[in-house]
Amino acid sequence: MTQDIDHSASGARRSDRTRAVILDAARRRFAAHGFERTTIRAVAADAGIDPSMVMRYYGSKDRLFDAALDIDLDLPDLSAVPAGERAEALVRHFLRRWERDEAGDALLLLLRSAVTNEHAAGRMHAIFATQVAPALAGAAGPEQAARAEATGPEQAAQAEPAGPEQAAQAEATGPEQTAQAEPAGPEQTARAEAAGPEQAARAGLVSAQLLGLALTRYILRIPAVAHLSPEQIVATLAPAVQATLDGPAPDRTTAREG
Repeated sequence: MTQDIDHSASGARRSDRTRAVILDAARRRFAAHGFERTTIRAVAADAGIDPSMVMRYYGSKDRLFDAALDIDLDLPDLSAVPAGERAEALVRHFLRRWERDEAGDALLLLLRSAVTNEHAAGRMHAIFATQVAPALAGAAGPEQAARAEATGPEQAAQAEPAGPEQAAQAEATGPEQTAQAEPAGPEQTARAEAAGPEQAARAGLVSAQLLGLALTRYILRIPAVAHLSPEQIVATLAPAVQATLDGPAPDRTTAREG
């Protein structure tokens, strides 16, 4: 009986290792060649296994791509960080992530893919809505929290004026794509809803700053940004992010439509 249990545990560990190797190879291949030019055979070759093993664990290239886009930003607890240091904590967090493993980082893969792949764009929206916005809401000071609570349902409705074209696109999305593009669980969804439209707008602007850094430094590799040291980036970008965190949120009642 003990031998059977040990054998089962050993097999599970091997299975987990195989999945991890495949996923790492897939992320690097998708990042370098994009979805269209990546093949199951190429991923298998990079992972040093037979293509049938990739199909066994993931079933299809679409499902493998979806697994590669499953991201936990692992954000720091900003409520435990002094208010004036939260922007620096955020910038350092993302820089450490990207500098450690630029080629294999799932968030950079997602950013590359989101430009041309609607499914990846949907995942990007969901990840930042359910992780960044709640993190900033949890760190909001009393004044910001009061403003967020004062935002009524009428303002929230005005902030999301989906037009006919957007509605048609939503209806055209199949159930499988919808489920994949919105992987948030009940707890994440509750946190995102609790953040309120003001914090959502603030999180969107902070995300724009951080993703702008990722785009210019790691994807477009603009020399003026790519040649900066991490400390130079922190010293220059953190004050701008801090201003976004501390300043007034955009007036969502006058947000443009479309």
